[in-house]
Amino acid sequence: MTPGEDVTLALNYFDTTKRVIHCAFLNLAAIHLKLIDVFDACFKDGLSSDGGWRLLKTTAWAIGGELAVEFGPGDHGFPPPGQSA
Repeated sequence: MTPGEDVTLALNYFDTTKRVIHCAFLNLAAIHLKLIDVFDACFKDGLSSDGGWRLLKTTAWAIGGELAVEFGPGDHGFPPPGQSA
């Protein structure tokens, strides 16, 4: 390879099916919700002491759990419906 040379990298191993993309978004959402718990603990439960935040978090986990029904339990970070995160 030399300076100015055009290079193309083809990454053909990505699966772009709707199911895989949905599962990736569920994983991303679960990771973010867990990270917010870490920040909450660092700030002495400042978020969890707020009722509005608790409602939003509970709603987010519930919606994620409903969306995750089409996947196996190990495919994402959401618990099965009826179980808490």
